[in-house]
Amino acid sequence: MNRQRRGYALTMAAILFAWGGDAYGKKLEHSDVYGWSVDAYGSDVGAFLGCNASTRQNGYLLGFLIDPGYNLELSLHSAAWPLREGEVYRIQYVVDDLPPVAISGSGSGQRNLFAPLTKVQLDAFLRGRQVTLKVVSETITFSLSGVTKAMVATLDCANRWAP
Repeated sequence: MNRQRRGYALTMAAILFAWGGDAYGKKLEHSDVYGWSVDAYGSDVGAFLGCNASTRQNGYLLGFLIDPGYNLELSLHSAAWPLREGEVYRIQYVVDDLPPVAISGSGSGQRNLFAPLTKVQLDAFLRGRQVTLKVVSETITFSLSGVTKAMVATLDCANRWAP
């Protein structure tokens, strides 16, 4: 499975679980960590797809994914977005009072967006109190309370499940 498809499958599984639907593939484990859901997902045949930490706030879902190759991705979901599959979208985020950072994300389905993150970018989220994202003509703010503990649990999850 290529990186984009694996990311799409994991993103869909995380989003569907968080919004109360049936997950794509198989949920291997779940835990609640300081207001974040930490989940491991596998394919229908048991192949590990990755681990995800996600939080739902103000009608949006923010997630951080770790795939089997330990690549990091930011995922966003809104039921109101009219995204196009594979189209690239600009995401600008500000953590606390740090300078704005611009990244690009790809549409997955009509409501999901995911973007690769570097460790340096993730570190800003881990040290922050809140993040404000500008994406798809919207400004969204998330509390980052508990994200560090959730990401430690997500890395532990990936270490347990990665081949």
